[in-house]
Amino acid sequence: MAQTPASSTKIDESVRTVMSGILPASMSIATRHGLPCDYTAGHRPRYVAGNLSDPSLVRIILLMAEPGSSPASGEVGRDEATWLYDVTCDGLGNGGYRFRYDERAWEPYETKPREFLAMVWPNATYTEKMRQSVVTNAFWMQAWTSGGGIPRQAEVEFAPHLARFCRAFPRAIVVAAGEKSKRRCNIARIQAIEMEALTQPQANKPRAHATWRCAADKIQSILAARAQ
Repeated sequence: MAQTPASSTKIDESVRTVMSGILPASMSIATRHGLPCDYTAGHRPRYVAGNLSDPSLVRIILLMAEPGSSPASGEVGRDEATWLYDVTCDGLGNGGYRFRYDERAWEPYETKPREFLAMVWPNATYTEKMRQSVVTNAFWMQAWTSGGGIPRQAEVEFAPHLARFCRAFPRAIVVAAGEKSKRRCNIARIQAIEMEALTQPQANKPRAHATWRCAADKIQSILAARAQ
């Protein structure tokens, strides 16, 4: 078995404990419900970005739907022993607060979350925003096609793991972006601020931007009240 790279030690121990349990649970759920589960083909939990080093600093957990159906080339052929490193380091983060929503991002799934975080913290630097954020999905395994369906029972079975992950960030406000994320938060009994999805085609709806602005305003109000 490959050795886990040292960079994964940047993950806070409480977060590491929660995430370590999510890998086998997610693979098992995908297997039972006929979802892609070939680990070496990149069909695994992936896409966790943001500050996993100091959960006490995180103020937003932004939840989208599920990973896309086309893993990047760097996500293929990996060993399960390096998962904690890979899930946060393969261009999506480093167990700290660097990740790809910086000024170099150009894909819509990168630029739209960046746009939303800028609504919450318009005067913050890139690093300041990332230090206070975690961006991931409300279901951690992919559908057969991007945007495709996930069996409801699979969502139900994953819900306790999603709830435990969110609880690992005790001061974070959960934001559910899109109908799938909203439904999965409801199943997991996670209180969340709801808004339209940050991914296409929902992000192209005329009202989408207005719901992002409304959610950002709510977050700003909550954070301002806490600061008093």
